[in-house]
Amino acid sequence: MFTASGAFYDELYASKDYQGEASAILALLEKRRQRPVDSLLDVGCGTGNHLVELARHLRVEGVDLDGRLLRFARAKVPKARFSEADMCTLHLNRRFDAITCLFGSIAYVRTLERMAQTLERFAAHLRVGGLVVLQPWYRSAERCPSLQVRHIDLAHVKIARLSHTLVDGREALVKVNYLVGTASGIEHVEERHELGIFSHDEHLEGLDAAGFEATLAIDALGPGVDLYIGTLRDPGSQSS
Repeated sequence: MFTASGAFYDELYASKDYQGEASAILALLEKRRQRPVDSLLDVGCGTGNHLVELARHLRVEGVDLDGRLLRFARAKVPKARFSEADMCTLHLNRRFDAITCLFGSIAYVRTLERMAQTLERFAAHLRVGGLVVLQPWYRSAERCPSLQVRHIDLAHVKIARLSHTLVDGREALVKVNYLVGTASGIEHVEERHELGIFSHDEHLEGLDAAGFEATLAIDALGPGVDLYIGTLRDPGSQSS
């Protein structure tokens, strides 16, 4: 997925407020918890920037499908445990008090069937009363921008990122082109990202079917950045 941009992933998102987002997530966990929250699994952890902050307060682990990104994460959070795995078939043989899946990573499952499988795997890795924090991608085709450009201007690297999104029904193909300039020259690299588009109701229905009581927290990580917060029900209780 990030094979081309993994080497400069952190530079691409250098302006992202990981510390502020981690603080907001910790506040949500404290507000919604039914049990002490001491351990957290970040699924789709990327290069580990959220975990750097979360590890100051919790025992953390990370999972990602991209091994190159995990190498950066391991260097940043050396005391944490990391696993290279597909979130749809996740099987770590241990449970946590909370699971996060941020930055729209859930969209990489592409289909409703695979989203259902993923949310079931999240439930299987949580203790009863545990929390899942899920950041959606675009929830309708109309919200997906067809063309985007971003410029990164740092002392050691200059990056122009141009992406084009083609929506086909419930799926989106995002083609990304990068021009990366360093002291050694200019490089052109390309990536393809295939993502699923899931509606608000589909997120909530999927969480409910997996055993969660879930709500949407509007602007939880800033203007326009919402989060679904789900609490894992006791298997003996009735679904709402």
